[in-house]
Amino acid sequence: MASGSKPKNWPQDIKYLTKPTLSKKLDQTILGPLGFGSKSNSSGPRFTTAPSENVAIKKISDSSHPADGEYGLFATKNLAPGTHILDYLGHYHETSPEDTDEASNYDLVLTRDVGGTNRGIAIDARFGGNEARMINDYRGVAVKPNAEFKERETGIMGVFVVVNNGVKGFKGIKKGEEILVKTPSLECGCIYCTLSCGIAEVESRKSALALALRASQRITLPCICGEAIVERSDEIP
Repeated sequence: MASGSKPKNWPQDIKYLTKPTLSKKLDQTILGPLGFGSKSNSSGPRFTTAPSENVAIKKISDSSHPADGEYGLFATKNLAPGTHILDYLGHYHETSPEDTDEASNYDLVLTRDVGGTNRGIAIDARFGGNEARMINDYRGVAVKPNAEFKERETGIMGVFVVVNNGVKGFKGIKKGEEILVKTPSLECGCIYCTLSCGIAEVESRKSALALALRASQRITLPCICGEAIVERSDEIP
């Protein structure tokens, strides 16, 4: 596949990015520490080639999958533990309320403090991104995630195969397997982050916790943020 072309099954209404876009609010105080020389040179040679040869976007046809009828990201080759799969591309913006799209479920925090400035940066792939925006959450699909988000180098968020996910005999992601992460949350309210956690679209990708809440009028479970307990008595719509 030629560099710069769209991958198969890419959403028609989403811009495919081979380099990030930058918010107008980002100045050199922020761009410099992130490794961006200037707004006109936002990509440089540092981002991985797109489309990625490691992954493919596929439609999910599995009634037990929370994203049944939607799309997911799958490995096109065996990927060993620790392997860098691809980068997470999108619109770089400050985490301040005035520069954040509160309606986005594709916003991933890169850092909450750039170079001691006390200004945070996030990457929003709601309207434009790469294959990484198609990754689903592991809940309701697998026992543990097989991939994770972490900073590959300054200013770049990558997706990596987890080294040890706690599953005995884990040897990485096999060819054809879905890439699954534990999606982080920009702001954990510990009530609604059960349904709105980073990348997955709430309406089409309901978590296992949401399904459990539906089946019971009152339930107490660990919040998906891993740090709080959620108790709900109302039914999730």
